[in-house]
Amino acid sequence: MKGFTKINNDLLFDSNLDPMAKIVYAGLSYYDRGRGCFCKRTTLARLLNVSIYQLRKALRVLEAEGYIVIHKRHHGLTDVIRRVEAEKPLSGENCHTSYKKKIKKEEEVASTSEDVIEKTTDTASRLTSSAAQDPPIDLSATEYCHNRLQQLLTYAKWEKWFSDSYVVDENNQALTIYCPKPYVADYIDQAFRQAIEREFGKNLCILGVMAKSQT
Repeated sequence: MKGFTKINNDLLFDSNLDPMAKIVYAGLSYYDRGRGCFCKRTTLARLLNVSIYQLRKALRVLEAEGYIVIHKRHHGLTDVIRRVEAEKPLSGENCHTSYKKKIKKEEEVASTSEDVIEKTTDTASRLTSSAAQDPPIDLSATEYCHNRLQQLLTYAKWEKWFSDSYVVDENNQALTIYCPKPYVADYIDQAFRQAIEREFGKNLCILGVMAKSQT
């Protein structure tokens, strides 16, 4: 990829952002052509040569600090990640807050004409999106767990069913993983639970909207 990507100095020297968050923002700057970044997170992580867990953490930090807005479209559509670029710093508050609100308002207007499908399943969509925010990730446990799962299940099965999942907690009694997609959580529960519990020697807890293991 020739050329260069430019980011604002206020982000570059923001002490609240770690280097990974700044790298991810630079990547978003490259793919955002004025309409937001529609790239899959797994694809973006591969292109930036970072793990999916590092990418997720960086996106959370960037969103919390007001540098990006993530518009969740659901129904199998990728999220739209839009950068929030302040035209000039504001005093007494996060310098990106007002711009974040502005972008959100624009997205709400755009979504009324763009996402007709969402209207037909509005109730289910609201239940899914309001169920909970993604729980925090245990990065070291996740990387260790995924290495073992690749050896246990083959890389192809890991990539298809576990690449978007991550470890929330691990102790002597249980391994707790989070699956952002409900149908994936259910499939893991039915197809891989016994094999994983044998491999790790502990109970498997699956966090997911429809995961039966949590009942």
